[in-house]
Amino acid sequence: MSPMTSTPKALVTGAAGNIGSRLVRNLVQNGWQVFALSRFDSFTELNGITTIKTDWDHGIEFNCPNVSHVFHLASQTSAYVARNNVYQDAKRNVLGTVAILESIRKAKINPFFIQAGSMTEFGLNDKLKLDEAEPLNPSTFYDSAKISSQLYADQCAKEGWLAASVTLRLSNVYGDSSRKNTKHRGFLDKSIANAINSIPITYFGTGQYIRDFVNVVDVVNAFRIAGEEAEKLNENKFNIGTGIGTTVYEALINIATQVKKETGIETELVQSDFPSEAYDIEKRNQVADSDLFRLRTGWAPMIELDAGIKESVLNFKNSLN
Repeated sequence: MSPMTSTPKALVTGAAGNIGSRLVRNLVQNGWQVFALSRFDSFTELNGITTIKTDWDHGIEFNCPNVSHVFHLASQTSAYVARNNVYQDAKRNVLGTVAILESIRKAKINPFFIQAGSMTEFGLNDKLKLDEAEPLNPSTFYDSAKISSQLYADQCAKEGWLAASVTLRLSNVYGDSSRKNTKHRGFLDKSIANAINSIPITYFGTGQYIRDFVNVVDVVNAFRIAGEEAEKLNENKFNIGTGIGTTVYEALINIATQVKKETGIETELVQSDFPSEAYDIEKRNQVADSDLFRLRTGWAPMIELDAGIKESVLNFKNSLN
């Protein structure tokens, strides 16, 4: 990876979230100066971080600092919350992004804009492993909003307001044990928390649906490296995952095994039918082909699923003490 010639400065939105908070710290540890856009000031113990407080529920208004990069991670992430109130979701995810882009335009700073997308934007597909050439086929309001946000950023780049618009489409991210309340966490993290608390783990359908589980540490590194190598990312859209498929049931067996080993707790796995309101996308088989991003940046996922689940189990266990 090419070294940055001067101290890079970044704005990170969603800086209080799982990926955002880790990215803020990762960037600072690697020599960046960071402005953290968040409703919380969560970084008082660290030098090199300036918090810009804003409340997403009451509109985004702020003066964008003079930064070279913007990492846009702020998002409402539930497809079901989006469906329950489409207007509010579009206001949060699409208009929130547009407000940030407007702030960048007014500042006349021309940064690289790197945002989080989702592999679910491809929708249901007969292919297992998907590369960037596959057509998008959103099947939820959440994915429609994500794609809309990307289109607005792409247009801003065409207008010359951004140096480039880059989207990293993330596979199934896991590895968040920062909070005990996991109601809105990812499936693996919620399953680990339930197992640690002696709560049965429920899976739907056959459990044989294939996913690409990627650890949050690898995802954070992908975002930082995307910033470092932004001038090489001409394709603009990149898939981020391990390239390895694991069935939901296999992942849950792995969790049960690790929880038993580390705590002595026996985990019950419970099969259930999908709820009537469940999206068909829940039944997808999907693995991310990340070869293009690897080729452009040298990034590669470093944490295998077994090791990542073991570390997550230990982190959840320690968080209860």
